[in-house]
Amino acid sequence: MFICIVINARAESQQIIFGFPENPPFSTLDDNARCLGVLCDSLSELVESGLGYKLIFVTRPWRRIQLELKAGTIDLMLAVPTKERRDYAYVSQTPLYKLDMKIFARADDPRLQLIKQIKVIDGIKALNLVSITNSGNGWHKEKVQGRGVTTIFAGDDEQLILMLLAGRGDVIVDASLSMRYILSQLKVEEKVVELDAIMGAADIHVMLSKQSSYRHLMPEIDQLLLTKLPVLDAVVPD
Repeated sequence: MFICIVINARAESQQIIFGFPENPPFSTLDDNARCLGVLCDSLSELVESGLGYKLIFVTRPWRRIQLELKAGTIDLMLAVPTKERRDYAYVSQTPLYKLDMKIFARADDPRLQLIKQIKVIDGIKALNLVSITNSGNGWHKEKVQGRGVTTIFAGDDEQLILMLLAGRGDVIVDASLSMRYILSQLKVEEKVVELDAIMGAADIHVMLSKQSSYRHLMPEIDQLLLTKLPVLDAVVPD
């Protein structure tokens, strides 16, 4: 826990609006308008316990969150940094969370044994595989599509799985934690294989709108992330 030296009046008078998509197990809104999930828990520890500010949670589609952060109607979001996002947001120097990114493929793919041999992103391109992602996945845009891998887009993470199973693409490169959760919810765990090799890590950073009245807090956020709050790695149960 943080040792908070900020008076309680700050939390009562200062409220930071955090926008996030419904994306369990990372973030979901409960009946009390609180955000639950691994990312929300880490952010609440940082902002409420560490800075002494109250968080107001609002859930939006991912594209709208980015637009609202750019406009300053929300103060904060969590995301993988990209050049575009740095244009409208101050980005924490240290990530709040790290996610292992792995390949997922159909269990009945006739090339599965070849796919299992892939150790780096370039291996996906070498096999001429088509990767499925969503338009908000900045890590995939830079690290996979940016390496020349043919990419098609789904509307959300659930559609990623459905498109893979329908044969509209060959692989998904995404976070183990979220993919395993969705596979379980869809009850298709036996139809999709998670490869062992880690393709990289997606660093989830705190982003403050450059239009926010709280943009001056980024140095404090950086200091807390650097010295008091450990960067969390996603723990995926076997």
